[in-house]
Amino acid sequence: MPELPEVTTTVNGLNKTVVGRIISDVWADWARLIRDCSMDKFRLRVVGAKITNARRRAKNILIDLDNGDTILVHMKMTGHLLFGRWRSCDGKWIATTEGSLRNDPYNGHIRMMITFEDGAQLALSDLRRFAKVGIFRTDAEHNHAELSKLGPEPLEPAFTLLAFKECIVKKTSRSIKQVLLDQTRISGIGNIYADEMLFRSGIHPKSNPFAIPNKKLSLLYKTMRNILREGIEFGGDSMSDYRNILGERGSFQEKHLAYRRTGLKCLERGCGGKITRSVIGGRGSHFCLTHQMLYT
Repeated sequence: MPELPEVTTTVNGLNKTVVGRIISDVWADWARLIRDCSMDKFRLRVVGAKITNARRRAKNILIDLDNGDTILVHMKMTGHLLFGRWRSCDGKWIATTEGSLRNDPYNGHIRMMITFEDGAQLALSDLRRFAKVGIFRTDAEHNHAELSKLGPEPLEPAFTLLAFKECIVKKTSRSIKQVLLDQTRISGIGNIYADEMLFRSGIHPKSNPFAIPNKKLSLLYKTMRNILREGIEFGGDSMSDYRNILGERGSFQEKHLAYRRTGLKCLERGCGGKITRSVIGGRGSHFCLTHQMLYT
């Protein structure tokens, strides 16, 4: 699932490509893609509107319109947004230019197409059809059923070390890995980056948050921010389906020290252990039993 760095990369791409463009048409291959209203009502609300801004909240993409509406896109497991031009051929959308948009199979599962007045298009490709699209009044964001429940943003200046520690040690019986994935505590962190930040911090993912020493929590806070910034710098993680707005792969997967390295030698200097995999809270977790300390 695209996490904070992938969503940020997409939002940055949207702000470079679609801001200022006016929507002239919307197509979707199934009605259930739109969660908050019917496809007809969605089309009525967006056609003729100009995109003024794109932004991120947790793992959600928010596209603001000049009519006071905001389009919400959650890419879920395999979704990603693409900017370009396509033509319809025998029931399929084919990119009009050579390159990643046409040749990368992960970009070929078009479920939704927004067309602009100048002929450019914004597509949603989603192999597994889990992505969702919604719409709400921008000034009612604070009352949105899902957005209003999200925790603080980990890269915001206001999210200090003290605020981080308060989120981590808030009453819970869950492991540190589960706490990091809880979007009501901290927004935007998913399985990949949680594994990587715990590996670099030397903390076992099953550790009790209350038992982790303050010094280690401080290191985890610093590592969390550094890794999320690295993910953005390298254009996100494309080990699976994620592609950026131009259909290109990110490269953070080349920086993995833990995620999906089961059975391989631990790359921590002087460790000598191996990466193992265990299911924690229903999610596959990758870690080193040798240098990642279990705090109970």
